Amino acid sequence: MWHGGCHFDEDRVEARFGTNGFTNAHPRMTMQTFLGELLDAGFALERLVGPRAAQSVRRVDEERYLKTHQTPFFVVRMRKG
Repeated sequence: MWHGGCHFDEDRVEARFGTNGFTNAHPRMTMQTFLGELLDAGFALERLVGPRAAQSVRRVDEERYLKTHQTPFFVVRMRKG
């Protein structure tokens, strides 16, 4: 995970940007919680994908290839129902 921990963690994450001391705090939540909140708010799920790098990427950048196969990442498309 970008902030450490597990993708099942539900807590508050603080990210620091640049050298000016700016921080951004946001909740970290499971995919179930994230989608549940959107569905409860009246959105409809149109698409959910978990993209991974193609095998050909491995020859170019092994580290990034492995990251896409080991770190959960999702793209969600919703519409207001």
